[in-house]
Amino acid sequence: MIELIDCSAFLKNQEIVKGISLKIPKGAFFTIIGESGGGKTLLSRMILNLLPANFRVTGKIKADREKMDLVLQDPIGSMQRNIPIRTQLHQLLKSKGIENKEVRQVRIEQLLKWVGFDSVDSILDKRTFELSGGMCQRVAIASALLTEPEILIVDEPTSALDEVSQKMILALLWKIYQEKNLTIIFITHDLTIVKEFSTHVGIMKDGQLIEVGETQQVISNPSEKYTKELIQIFE
Repeated sequence: MIELIDCSAFLKNQEIVKGISLKIPKGAFFTIIGESGGGKTLLSRMILNLLPANFRVTGKIKADREKMDLVLQDPIGSMQRNIPIRTQLHQLLKSKGIENKEVRQVRIEQLLKWVGFDSVDSILDKRTFELSGGMCQRVAIASALLTEPEILIVDEPTSALDEVSQKMILALLWKIYQEKNLTIIFITHDLTIVKEFSTHVGIMKDGQLIEVGETQQVISNPSEKYTKELIQIFE
């Protein structure tokens, strides 16, 4: 479980994320939705303790960050552009203490096949800029899963992809949720994704978490005006 108690993030003297109190239960598919600039990504970085050094955080966060990993919106930008995928994934596992190259290779091949690649060697020998956006996002997801996290934070992973790739990535994340029993925190601006996949939802506006609860309850009986307006947009 993740728990935030009255957490805020300040940039200089400006409060950007404002007094968030939240519990995310183990095993949830928790979506955070709101307009651009509403604080969704900052909240996820605050949970992971990955905010830039010029931010100041107050409040209390209860989370085992060693068991968490992150998938970014821009998979190409999140990996090293000119280093082969093979080298990057081996370096990641080696940094986690897995010294045996053969053991690393087996795990890498298994995960790349699991996320949908048939020809693993052809992927491993490429660099990120040689892959399509959807392929690169699948590599990024496999990379996150290599560390065997219990919690996966996914920041708008489909927003830069075409419609076919979007559907593929969403199906893959649902497969991960179902088969690997992870807790997923999914950041989005698309209520359709919230309705289709999430068990719980948090609505963010202007740096505040204005409404939170089980998805079906929030969607069918919203209490906040902004939530009602958001639902109307996607009807």
